[in-house]
Amino acid sequence: MTGEATKTSGFAPWLTANLKWLMTPHSPLRTLGTIAIAVFIGETTVMLILTLLPPLPVFSEAIVDSTLLIVVTSPALYLFLFRPIIRHINQREEAERSLRKNRDLLQTVFNGISDPLILLDAEARVRMINKAAGRYYRIGDRFIDGQPCHVVFMAGDQPCPECDIPHRITENTSHTFERKGLFDPTRIEEVVVYRSGESSSDTGAAIMKITDVTESRMLERQMRQRERLASLGLLISGVAHEINNPNTFISFNIPILKDYLDELIPIIDDYAEGHTDFEVANMPYTEFRQDLFKLIENITHGSRRIDTIVSQLKEFSHIRDGQKLDEMDVAAEIDRVVTLVNPQVKRMVKRFEMDVAPGLPRLFTDSQAIEQVVLNLLINACQAADKPDSWVRLKVDASATDPYALTIEMRDNGCGMDETTINHIFDPLFTTKGPDSGTGLGLYICHNLVDGLGGMIEVSSQVGEGSTFRVVVPDLRSHASRPAETPKLQN
Repeated sequence: MTGEATKTSGFAPWLTANLKWLMTPHSPLRTLGTIAIAVFIGETTVMLILTLLPPLPVFSEAIVDSTLLIVVTSPALYLFLFRPIIRHINQREEAERSLRKNRDLLQTVFNGISDPLILLDAEARVRMINKAAGRYYRIGDRFIDGQPCHVVFMAGDQPCPECDIPHRITENTSHTFERKGLFDPTRIEEVVVYRSGESSSDTGAAIMKITDVTESRMLERQMRQRERLASLGLLISGVAHEINNPNTFISFNIPILKDYLDELIPIIDDYAEGHTDFEVANMPYTEFRQDLFKLIENITHGSRRIDTIVSQLKEFSHIRDGQKLDEMDVAAEIDRVVTLVNPQVKRMVKRFEMDVAPGLPRLFTDSQAIEQVVLNLLINACQAADKPDSWVRLKVDASATDPYALTIEMRDNGCGMDETTINHIFDPLFTTKGPDSGTGLGLYICHNLVDGLGGMIEVSSQVGEGSTFRVVVPDLRSHASRPAETPKLQN
């Protein structure tokens, strides 16, 4: 512009110079102005289009915004550069959504299995666990994905020294083994490692499943034991019969032999008075006479001992045809058992106490089985006495959980038992007593009788302090046939 034009337009000289550059073809300022106008028009168009679309996430809205802007301003740049990038991003998002969906589905399947399940990669890093595994290992909600198994499960810095699970993962076969409970050594756990790789060259991963098989192993052991005991019972039954026959002759003839001696001894005594040097079997007569009666007493004791053992063997091998169920007056039956063995109890312990709760309801059960259980437990408690101030306490009451169930508690302050002994006291023929004191069948019979009545026996004991046997026996009537009102009991 000329000076006159500048004066006429009223623009400042510097602006007049820039407008000159802007109006000049191919000038940089004009190019920038063109780009700015194009961007402004493009952004305005994009904003109008976005108002017509449904609400989008921030990232998606930014992608759409950038895409539309580039389409408006530079179609070539969109076709050759930006469009492939957008396509790649979309494919990646779709793949991630599919992976999340598959992982959620796998997690749902995992959580639907009641046994602990753990997904491990080839390096024994934890990738997924189900809810049962979280409860088993007490993990909670903390992050575990990708962490080593010894860190997640045992909170250790180094792998467990005796653990061979990482080695089993790398092998191309599945493995099953049993171990003691990780958190409860009294339990038995079966661990199965399922290899997920399809070939030996595939590093793959593995699924580890932990199952508590304590109950099933106990049932298997009980089944095997019952099979052995059935065969043993048949053998014992035959042996007991063969032993009992000659013992019957012995026990029958002992009184006759004593009668004969009662007739002969006075005659021999008269002869020995006149012959002071009289000997029998190279022994002075007085010594022979004492020894003779001792031999008779030993024979009598041995015969009775044989009879007791045979009776217990018969009880052991005897298969009951059925329970004799009837209504039992609990207090009367317990009193009858105690009266029966009271003289023997008084000889064995210094103090015996009995506490039978008043008002106990009549129990529908096998009264003979209850009598046998109380008798065996009472004798067993008395035989455990080893202190000058020995005592046995019998307590009979209603169960705390079922007023119609009976609880029998036998407590003593005898020698007690260690854990190893407790684990075997119900095994047949197991005894800690001397050869003349027990056959190892009393507690076995008690356990079988109580188990047959649907009850249970609990044992607690400490060496040197005594033992407590607690028996709970239910009422075998159906609930519908019980009295409508619950009796009031003193528990």
